[in-house]
Amino acid sequence: MSASAIRTVTLVNLETGAFGPVISGAEADIAPMLSAPYIDGAFDAMTQRLDIETGEIVAAAPRAPLLHELRQQRNEMLDAWRWTVMPDSPLSESSKAAWLAWLRALQAVLQDVTPEQTAGFAFPDQPALIYAEGGAE
Repeated sequence: MSASAIRTVTLVNLETGAFGPVISGAEADIAPMLSAPYIDGAFDAMTQRLDIETGEIVAAAPRAPLLHELRQQRNEMLDAWRWTVMPDSPLSESSKAAWLAWLRALQAVLQDVTPEQTAGFAFPDQPALIYAEGGAE
């Protein structure tokens, strides 16, 4: 039995230089997908693109975050800072109240954001961590 060579290619848009999916597999298995423009190797569509004029791989222009990426970031912040409002939190009562307001604002902040509005989006500023007397810092 002969072993098939594994080939990895990245589909590319030849008008914009934007990378598409990376395809990897035996030559015979991926051959039907190679009717679209491609380059050999695996490239990251988020951080790289093909310069059409020079044929060089260059850094991609920064892009606006996708709405699901903002939701994931928001959820990670909610999880990371939830301890600030727990009954055994070492924060002062006024600090706990400020954190509770921030967590509620954070939870609601993406409700009215559309995919077209993500470019200039900013999360609310976090309050200061102010510990109760005798609390840890």
